[in-house]
Amino acid sequence: MLLRVTLFLLALLTPLGVASADHVIIIRLSYKVVVNPADGTRPPGATDAAIDSAVAQMNVLLDSFGRGYRFSRVDPITEVGNVGGLARPNPSHYYGINMLEVDGARGQMENDAVDNRSLYAWNSSAINIYINQANGGGQCAFPNEQLIAIGGGSAGNGSLQLHEIGHFFDLCHTQGCSCGCCSTTGETGECYTSPGDDEVADTLPDLACWDQNDIAMHTFGVFYTQLTLPLREQVDNVFFNIMSYHAGGCGHAGGGATTERLTEQQLDHWSDTALFVRAPVCDGRTLQVSASASNTFVNGNSLFAYHTIPSALNASTATDILLIRDGNYPGPLTITRPITLRTTRGSVARIGQ
Repeated sequence: MLLRVTLFLLALLTPLGVASADHVIIIRLSYKVVVNPADGTRPPGATDAAIDSAVAQMNVLLDSFGRGYRFSRVDPITEVGNVGGLARPNPSHYYGINMLEVDGARGQMENDAVDNRSLYAWNSSAINIYINQANGGGQCAFPNEQLIAIGGGSAGNGSLQLHEIGHFFDLCHTQGCSCGCCSTTGETGECYTSPGDDEVADTLPDLACWDQNDIAMHTFGVFYTQLTLPLREQVDNVFFNIMSYHAGGCGHAGGGATTERLTEQQLDHWSDTALFVRAPVCDGRTLQVSASASNTFVNGNSLFAYHTIPSALNASTATDILLIRDGNYPGPLTITRPITLRTTRGSVARIGQ
């Protein structure tokens, strides 16, 4: 990914005694493994090595997005529950519950965890991820929710976990916020034969059972191979999207895509949610700056960006990132403390005279 900031007459001064910016925003993760109430063993696949491999995979993907986010597992991987723990609120009660199939189970587990924080090793300053035996994949947490649950077989699956963490930062499925797989029993309409709304403008309409030709035909009226390269890229940004269901399990024609992408506006939505609602799990903020912004109210998110770099600097700390949008930012500009400047992928911000 290309990130370029062209600086003219820029002075960067780092006084003695001032901490250096670390160039990334750390998002804290806390993993807990629910043990079998019969014998106290972990779910198959839920090893420390698998979990750390998933975190490493997710960080490779985050690096490719260029927004300066990085996951860090901040707690030891903790086993919760115990032999004989069949009844709520014991965590082992949830060992064999597939939360994708039992309505309300994830929310019930979250309530038990929040009410019994020590029992669940709950960390209020991290994303709490619980691994049980029965979940086939993962169960998400949207901004009014906290707990993510995944199955032991997904403990080493970075793209699946990033999908669930995407929900934590309020990202919807590309096929629509409330949509899952296409129907296998003949249902029609939204989510089944027509896409729902994922509330992101730069993702094309999508369904879980569509392949690249289906996406291309729906939006552009031609097959994928007939598209120009920029239009193919738009299709691929959905078909290979972290928040799509094209990785398998929905019987789609694509045959199981590798999900590895997020669009710029999905990343904007992520950073907007991290700025306020999910700030407790992050060690810094993304403050956006746009030379073309005309809003009178500013708070640093993508809708109410700062108009100038100095105004964003005044509101920032050393662990924050200033995301500078395309454009010219007249200077000169003097920075007297550590701060990280980034642009979106492929953008150029010219700062100074």
